[in-house]
Amino acid sequence: RSSDLTRVDGDKLLPYREQLIKILARTLHFTCKQGYILSCNLLHHVLRSTTLIYPTEYCSMPGGFDRPLSEYFPIKDWGKPGDLWNLNIQWHVPSSEETAFAYYLLDTFLQPELLKLEHYQNGELEMSGDDVQQCLSIIDNCLIGSG
Repeated sequence: RSSDLTRVDGDKLLPYREQLIKILARTLHFTCKQGYILSCNLLHHVLRSTTLIYPTEYCSMPGGFDRPLSEYFPIKDWGKPGDLWNLNIQWHVPSSEETAFAYYLLDTFLQPELLKLEHYQNGELEMSGDDVQQCLSIIDNCLIGSG
């Protein structure tokens, strides 16, 4: 799935922000449900990567797994408890650039959907059930993705 490509730290996505914005702009309003759901997933994952604080590795043993197998065989550590006070966990903390990108995405893709729903609710805009569902899917993925 294309959204799996964006399951990386937010700073790794920043060089591709223009391409991501173009892809989202072109695909979020596909009439095919499967198409716009995939685009919503992309938006969700980009927002998660750029807004959340999370561990960047899930290793319970200090040192990580970045050593050659000739000197360290990770499977031997499976099931061993780690030293909770010495895990040296590395955390992703969103940078101001990542946060600014997330705000831009929300301004660009969330705000218009909220306005569309407001106009629909006030009787100023007609929408089919499928259009309402698409609008709500975009809103849902923006809110869940931005944590």
